[in-house]
Amino acid sequence: MITRRLWVALFFTAALYLLGLGLGRHIYYFGAVLMTFVILLALLSAVTLKATLHTETSFREKEVLRGEKIHMGVDISQRCPFLSRTVTVRLIRGGRVQETEVNVRPFRTDSIKVTLPAEHVGTERFGVESVVGGDLFGMFRISCRSREIWTVKVLPRPFDIEKPSFMVSDEGRSALKLSQEDYTSPEDTRAYIPGDALKRVHWKLSARKGEMTVRRYETPAPPDTLILMDNARVGSFDDEGDRILRDLLCETCAAVADLQLRDASPVRVPMYGEAPGEFVADEMSHSLLLQEMLASQAFESEFPFERVLQLELRRMRRTGAVIIVTTRLTPPIVEGIICMRRMGPSVRLYLASLRAEEEKVRDMVSRLQNHLVEVCYVTPA
Repeated sequence: MITRRLWVALFFTAALYLLGLGLGRHIYYFGAVLMTFVILLALLSAVTLKATLHTETSFREKEVLRGEKIHMGVDISQRCPFLSRTVTVRLIRGGRVQETEVNVRPFRTDSIKVTLPAEHVGTERFGVESVVGGDLFGMFRISCRSREIWTVKVLPRPFDIEKPSFMVSDEGRSALKLSQEDYTSPEDTRAYIPGDALKRVHWKLSARKGEMTVRRYETPAPPDTLILMDNARVGSFDDEGDRILRDLLCETCAAVADLQLRDASPVRVPMYGEAPGEFVADEMSHSLLLQEMLASQAFESEFPFERVLQLELRRMRRTGAVIIVTTRLTPPIVEGIICMRRMGPSVRLYLASLRAEEEKVRDMVSRLQNHLVEVCYVTPA
């Protein structure tokens, strides 16, 4: 890019040539030749800078929790001796561009360390967009684009919440007790222990062995905790407000899952969106996988959340508690939640919002509470 200084230099060079021709003084010719040499040197420096400028970006971590710092290192090298000492590095941090000035020496590699905040959950782009430098005389500005763009996952940071309760008829362990009375799935036999129910005695085998033998039955898995997160487009606030709401959704979902996984309770998190999938686990070691899946959600799903609730009704017989995380309440969503509650499991609703509760929302919340649905509000810390 040509700067104003080049035009000024060209003007004075032309003027000196004209004065030399008009007055016949050698001093004007000498000045014109000197200015021409300076312009050519500046052009050569700009071309050399364009050809030799190199950047290399490195990250200390590729995954961080929201609120932590991302440490990025940038190495800049060039072989132009007549480069201006200062170059401008344009850094990409998320969706924004940040400029910083760096002193660069020829034939050496200069490094800078940049600390960037991880502000929002998701997959963010970090790196060097371009490096802008110029010659020593400031006549040319060269912008060298860089391909050193990295993707960093900002994971949700779980917070402390109250443990969800299972339905009254099944507190999570009653299914294990009932399994001892289920005679449809015999697994093995064992010796009789005083106190065993007589209905479990295998009489034929006991007569053959000459000792009391009872049946053992398969122990069914405890009921699932089903977490349903609304990953449709928010679009209610400005871009910053929408991203805050997405943080609330992901971190609430991660918090509930972590609480259940600590007790080895099975958790199921179906995800409907551009990349549909499902998280199923019963061990705390899988918590990081869920956080990565949540960070990869684009929240651009065209699938209505009320339709998600209808599809998930088929799981209610194996579900002990349903956790619903959303930013909005509509009559179809309320009807879907009530249908889930009527099928047996306990239901808790987490409603994420940035503003005061509206009258119409208050009416729908009251209706849910009348059907024994627990309603909790989630706001930014």
